[in-house]
Amino acid sequence: RPQIAGIPEVVFLASAYEGNPAYQPRRDLVSRLQNELGPRFQVYGSGWSRGHSMVKQDEESYLYSSARFAIAMSIRNDLPRYSSDRLFRALASGAVTLVERFPDMEGLGLRDGVNSLWWSTVDELLAHGTTMRVDEEIRANARALAAEYHTWAARMPELMAIVEAVRGSRR
Repeated sequence: RPQIAGIPEVVFLASAYEGNPAYQPRRDLVSRLQNELGPRFQVYGSGWSRGHSMVKQDEESYLYSSARFAIAMSIRNDLPRYSSDRLFRALASGAVTLVERFPDMEGLGLRDGVNSLWWSTVDELLAHGTTMRVDEEIRANARALAAEYHTWAARMPELMAIVEAVRGSRR
């Protein structure tokens, strides 16, 4: 997709729902990035007092491919095999994706500095933005990973195995 002028350097597509404490780390991240990066950062989604509204899935790729960095952070990255369709869309768009560390990242094909950049703290995330130039090789590697391993055709056998395991445990 062609890059669009006017997109902030760093984008985060996510929602934050009031009253749910699981979203507090996400709210803290957004608040800090808004304060430290100002207009260079923008959040898109529901529940933000200083953000843009949610964008349609088919429009996400324009944001991801036009931004310098895209942030991937989940409220459920503690699962043994976390999965995120938004992460896969960011990779498929060729975004330089700043991924919050989670168990078995390697199992999804993620490689730090190869097809994504990893972080655990906000300081670490911010360091990527100040010390790392956008690497076109990372963008190309992200697209290649998504095209090979994160399409519906590639993911469905894994999903079916999970469904069968759940069905089997109910019998």
